[in-house]
Amino acid sequence: MKSSGRGPTSKRGEKKGDILAAARAMFTTRPYADVTVREIAAKADVDPAMINYYFGSKAALFRQSLSLPRDPQALIDLVFSPGIHDAGRRMAKVVISLWAQVELTDRVHVITASLLSTDAALTMFRGWIGRNLVNPAAAYLDGPDAKLRVTLAGSHIIGIIGMRFITKIEPIASMSEDDLVNIVGPVLQRYLDGTYKLPPMPPPLPPPH
Repeated sequence: MKSSGRGPTSKRGEKKGDILAAARAMFTTRPYADVTVREIAAKADVDPAMINYYFGSKAALFRQSLSLPRDPQALIDLVFSPGIHDAGRRMAKVVISLWAQVELTDRVHVITASLLSTDAALTMFRGWIGRNLVNPAAAYLDGPDAKLRVTLAGSHIIGIIGMRFITKIEPIASMSEDDLVNIVGPVLQRYLDGTYKLPPMPPPLPPPH
């Protein structure tokens, strides 16, 4: 008896690819919160249970369909496990290279719109960033302001990514990766090692008589 192709008897790679293609088409045209597992399954011509079987959750399917990093901890370890020395340069290199390699630029507007489409989606995304990026990175740093230092560095590199890959502002857009890393890395380093702090401000001058 010929299989209908809707269950586990169909070819795993083929059906998984169909689900990814269907999810990508829907996530890139509609907000994340509006897309349902059943709709994706119908478009891929699979049973909805297959999405959980292959991906575990709608959020995991979203991540994989848009080529987001699967294991951010591995990237954090790559940046921080050698020690704080030169971590800023490693952070710049890893983040800039990642964006160039997985070609997130064409999808960033969709990702942003999807994740910010509802309060629930924003809360989920905020929690994901805290659990998977900020907290693990801060654990490598000493001091009570570790999370502040990580988020300052993160906000800076996000700005660089926006200028280079999204709005493509020159000359950042066309600089060589090595040149950009060499410029940005030391700035990130000041955030990460805490040397960004300014000395105490002197008392204000008295008003002129």
